[in-house]
Amino acid sequence: MQTRGGGFLTPEESEASLIRDEVSREGKAHLDWIDDGFKKGVPPEVAQLFLEIGDQLHVIMSDSLSKVVDLRHLKKLPGVRHLTVSSDGAVKHPEALGEVSLSTLRFMSWGMKVSQFLELVNPERLRRLALGPTKRSGIDLSPLEGYSELKCVGVSGHTKNFEAIGKIPQLEALLLRSIGKKQSLPALNEMTGLKALEISGGGRESIDEVNLPPLQYLGIGGVLGLHSLDDMGRFSSLKDFGVGAQSKIEKIDFSDSPLLESLCVGTMKGLVTLAGIEKLERLKSLRVLWTGLQLSELIERLPPNLKSVQLLSGRKTEDEKTRAFLDEKGYQEFSPDFLGEGGYDLSQLLM
Repeated sequence: MQTRGGGFLTPEESEASLIRDEVSREGKAHLDWIDDGFKKGVPPEVAQLFLEIGDQLHVIMSDSLSKVVDLRHLKKLPGVRHLTVSSDGAVKHPEALGEVSLSTLRFMSWGMKVSQFLELVNPERLRRLALGPTKRSGIDLSPLEGYSELKCVGVSGHTKNFEAIGKIPQLEALLLRSIGKKQSLPALNEMTGLKALEISGGGRESIDEVNLPPLQYLGIGGVLGLHSLDDMGRFSSLKDFGVGAQSKIEKIDFSDSPLLESLCVGTMKGLVTLAGIEKLERLKSLRVLWTGLQLSELIERLPPNLKSVQLLSGRKTEDEKTRAFLDEKGYQEFSPDFLGEGGYDLSQLLM
């Protein structure tokens, strides 16, 4: 449906019947179309689909050899609701985003130079927004304060007027990627409705300045210099927690995390202590992968209601013995996905 011969389908080559079939099978259809493909227009029967089932269609507009995406092509897609713009070069006429009423916008343009980009977008129905990295990381975030329907936001590298993120009271999920240590994070504490937060890349020594009692899911990965996750109790509603690729962290304390249901810790050779894990009576899913923890000691402290456990040291013989023991005790081998019971899919926002 999406590709032929390894390349992208153009709108002209797309068949409305095949799009309908994919929607019937999958509940949605992703349409990968290169910019040059719009030059011959969009078949009327395909354009009509956006008026009939636009909520089930996701358009991906990508550049080609010209390294340009021209957003004026959106006029050929009446009723488009979900859009990804992906360009290694430039995006022409971004003001066209003010003439459509999107529910989802994922915008990735390395060559983007318009700092006031968010002023050009129509926020009326926008619920999911992802801003990928640009060469200058200069998109001004201040207009976000007026995006009254936003529920999920992803930001990669952009910090101009970062405090505006904290002024989106209805926001439920936030992904921060490649945010440098010079950018402080206390603005996040204003987000009293935030349920899910993921921080990846960038750098900072700790996240002690973040205090979000309502948070239910927290994911941390690959943050340079991070060495402290001592006070997890300030996330008193936390149900799902995942952390990985943090070599400097030696201890995580869960003594005050009574609601935790899913825990994933991976690729952390410096980690030698998981304090309070035996107190996690609601914990159902546990993954501990390639850390400095003594797994034999950890097994002795497993909480009582676990269902799924995966423990890997990276040493084949030891891991086989550990798995055999866990099987004997009735633990399932594979836990639920990284996000546990929360159902958030933040990792897809900026891919």
